Amino acid sequence: MGSARGSSLQKYQVTHHHKLSSHLYKETHSIWWADKSSEAQVLNKYWRRPRPRSGTACSSADEQPVPSLLDAQLELWHHTLGYIKAMALKAALDLCIADAIHHHGGAATLAQIAARVALRPSRTPCLRRLMRVLTVTGVFSTARQRPAGDGGGDDEHSDDASYGLTPASRLLVGSPSLSPFLALMLDGAFVSPFLGLGAWLQQGEHEQLPVPEQPSSSLFEMAHGKKPWDLASRDPAFTSLFNEGMNKRRRE
Repeated sequence: MGSARGSSLQKYQVTHHHKLSSHLYKETHSIWWADKSSEAQVLNKYWRRPRPRSGTACSSADEQPVPSLLDAQLELWHHTLGYIKAMALKAALDLCIADAIHHHGGAATLAQIAARVALRPSRTPCLRRLMRVLTVTGVFSTARQRPAGDGGGDDEHSDDASYGLTPASRLLVGSPSLSPFLALMLDGAFVSPFLGLGAWLQQGEHEQLPVPEQPSSSLFEMAHGKKPWDLASRDPAFTSLFNEGMNKRRRE
């Protein structure tokens, strides 16, 4: 009897795991191309959700409560999709969105931001989706310019919404600014080596010679074949980014 109950519970758990995986995948990607209402629901429901509290200890995995297992899977989704937040910040730095808002006195509409950063009109809906991520993650703030029911709609990201600077984004404008150093840290040259972190940790694993206590090269060197300053001396674009970012770091 106990075995049948455990088997039934396990099937129930697996079914709900698959449903949650599919649901989160579809809803997370709807941030970029689905309708307005679902975007806000996804961001608020999954990205603002507090960390799950520790559940009651169980004697086996089969007896783990379903809500606890679903929370555990949700935690993994937070980690898996965390790169979206970093890349959204990188896009904000590349487009100088904080500067655009600052240029308009600290508050700007989507149209004003799009015009300032020189986006094609066809990209405006994508910019709105980007701003959703950046406001939910605390980089910018947002508010309706007209109250709901007065033609402004209920969506705080509607066309007449006003975007403002937060304490975080105020550090990206003026002087001194964190923008140069953050842009360097989020550049592909520094981000891409982490995709090979596992391989780097296994360096020497299959070599016949004794393995040194530490890898012979850094993660950056394994990915690019040279140290950051050597890469900077050979790549003019990276040189400018590297010098500006490191000079900013030294001035702090």
